[in-house]
Amino acid sequence: ALTLAEAGLDVILLERGGTAKALPTFSKSLPANYAEAGIRTTTGTAFALPGGEALGGSTTVNSAICFRTPPRTLDRWNDLCDGAFEDTGHYEQVLDDVEAVMHVGDTPDALLSGNDRAQKRAAQKLGWPEGNLRRNTPHCTGCHRCNLVCPVGGKSSVDKEILPRAAAAGARIWARCSVNHVQTGLVTGRTASGTLTVRAERVVLCAGSIANPTLLLNSGIDDGEIGRGLHVHPVASVIGMHPDPVWSPGSSQGHWTEPLPELEILFESNPIMPGAFWQQMPLYGSESKRVMSRMSQIVSTGVMLRDTSTGRVKASTGSAQIRYDLNKHD
Repeated sequence: ALTLAEAGLDVILLERGGTAKALPTFSKSLPANYAEAGIRTTTGTAFALPGGEALGGSTTVNSAICFRTPPRTLDRWNDLCDGAFEDTGHYEQVLDDVEAVMHVGDTPDALLSGNDRAQKRAAQKLGWPEGNLRRNTPHCTGCHRCNLVCPVGGKSSVDKEILPRAAAAGARIWARCSVNHVQTGLVTGRTASGTLTVRAERVVLCAGSIANPTLLLNSGIDDGEIGRGLHVHPVASVIGMHPDPVWSPGSSQGHWTEPLPELEILFESNPIMPGAFWQQMPLYGSESKRVMSRMSQIVSTGVMLRDTSTGRVKASTGSAQIRYDLNKHD
């Protein structure tokens, strides 16, 4: 939208969500800022598949991690799309431009949380490749609340860096507009005050790997491939109890290590937020209370896999219908 508007084209951007709101707890933030109130899940191998739903999308609620596309991934993309990414120099320039607009930089050591530092010490002791994550958080204060919408405006999310420039260039932005049908040159949707119809020479879908195929299939557009081939890079969280307190404020996720590059498994330090993961713990009653009292000693990392499994998104007018089965290799 920004690029086209600044090139002088007439642009209308439709967004299902509203303005992202920084709220104090997960119970309040999830329904306000996440798709399906943060409980969107898969069938088959069942797990949560959260995503932002607001002006700025998931950039308002993610941990602001900005990994550049690895060369081996570009090679795969080239194989899939007949060399569309062969001009790697141009692709890298595009990434440079995006990083400049979004103010991406390495997480400073001073903003590493206690959990980040624990993983960094461990990786260095083991001799594993490691580093501070690159993030689009130029004004981060280390409050550890990226996933609830930054309360201090420290994150350069799309609603702060992209959309205002697009609007200044003439783009019209409709929030809380739920698109329900798309076809060549025509989009229809619902707003709080009624229905909306947009006629356009070009329609571009930027709603992500779940909403894009859902909308196309709901619109009767199906070539047999739409909705297939979904990858989700599953994450298994590993949680440990350190003998001493390690908690200190800092970035939500500030450190990575890759002990097995050939297997394409990446460790990203997790945000230590009870509201996000406590319900996954097999703890009850007095045992749960005992462990909770030692929260300052908990360390955690997310083990992220480049999956060979694939899923499928189907048509749906309610909750997203996502089937995903983790294969034996993964």
